[in-house]
Amino acid sequence: MFLLSQLKERCLNPYYRRKNAANVKKGAWQPRIMTLEETLKDILDNHLSISRFGDGEFKWMMGIKQQSFQNDDAKLRELLTKTFALRDKRLLLCIPDTFGDLSKYNAFAINYWSYEMYKRRNMIQSLIPDGYIFGNLNITRFYMDYLDKGHVETILGYWKSIFYHRNIYIVEGEFSRLGVGNDLFSTASSVHRILAPAKNAFSSYQKILSFVKENVPLERSSLILFALGPTATIMVPFLVDTGYQALDIGHIDVEYEWYKLHATKKIPLVGRYVNEAGGFIEEFNSDILKKYDREIMAKIDC
Repeated sequence: MFLLSQLKERCLNPYYRRKNAANVKKGAWQPRIMTLEETLKDILDNHLSISRFGDGEFKWMMGIKQQSFQNDDAKLRELLTKTFALRDKRLLLCIPDTFGDLSKYNAFAINYWSYEMYKRRNMIQSLIPDGYIFGNLNITRFYMDYLDKGHVETILGYWKSIFYHRNIYIVEGEFSRLGVGNDLFSTASSVHRILAPAKNAFSSYQKILSFVKENVPLERSSLILFALGPTATIMVPFLVDTGYQALDIGHIDVEYEWYKLHATKKIPLVGRYVNEAGGFIEEFNSDILKKYDREIMAKIDC
């Protein structure tokens, strides 16, 4: 089993940092990726949906085992691969901006991505055809990994504009609780929640899709937000085909909370399960929970 101590050891190992930097300097392959601002402006101006592919999704597609909240599944791997091959003007595929110079990131992120790029760049390249311009996955990871945080207010401004006067339907893991206890969705007209399993949500994806299609109005004011790992990534295109706008935005709420706390490392948060920082530590107060409970439309296999 891959342990957290092994991850830390890997990320503190300067060998991969030097090797990856040398590869980049020599002209190692890089896909075309928009900036954070370009990505969000494209979503806002063109009413786009997004599916995000991070290191976890790439590993699932390549059949690399990993310790995760989602078990390996051949059907999931197939659907991720199909989603990544889609070229639909209504759907923007997003990947991490970590294939080139990493100097804008903090030391932990540099070392982590140096390892991933040095080990898997060629495998990832085999999945990506030339010519496609990707969105930037870090539109939902806009704070913690960056050295300079000066862009954060601009990014949040874009998000508030995307949410403005929308009826938001959040499909999330049972303990994700996006926007609970903060003002992330303060510009939205309404917030509704569909809870799904915190682990192995893919086993329920057909039920989730059916519920959304039957209960979320197919209107321009409806905006579906997913925080459900790789299950979110593959569900978005099904909803795009139906006519919805759907955004895979896992991690946005955690990043927003860390930003508000001026956190310098990934820390646990009240009322949320943060898998990158030890899980669940403390419950919300009763008033916040009452408001949260009123927003829940359904619990699917929870």
